[in-house]
Parts: sequence; structure tokens; C-alpha cells
Amino acid sequence: MQTTWLLISGRVRKTESPPSVTAEDILLENPYTPTSTLAQAIIRASPLLIELIVVWEWLHDTAQG
Repeated sequence: MQTTWLLISGRVRKTESPPSVTAEDILLENPYTPTSTLAQAIIRASPLLIELIVVWEWLHDTAQG
């Protein structure tokens, strides 16, 4: 039961703040932006990707024990 609450709290925590800058805005400012920075902006802008990452992290943490 505790691990389920960790999953729910992780989802709430990661989806609380809306994205402030889009990948397109970053590229317009600097076309040589590293792909990792662009990937983070894309992830922050996508609720589905955020949820998938939360589940992946939760599975990773709970499968260790």
C-alpha cells in the first residue's frame, strides 16, 4: 500500500507546475541547444510523458527491493 502512495505522490509532484518554456522557444533562442535540454522541455510539456516517467521511476524504485 505504501508503494502505491509513492506512485500517486510522485505523479502529483511532477504534474503540479505547467511548463514555462517550450522546446520551440528554446530553439528560437539558441539553435545549438543540446538535445538533452530540448528533451526535458518536451517532457515537461507532455502530461503523458510525465506520467510514464513517474511510473518508470516508481517501478525502478520498487523493483529494487
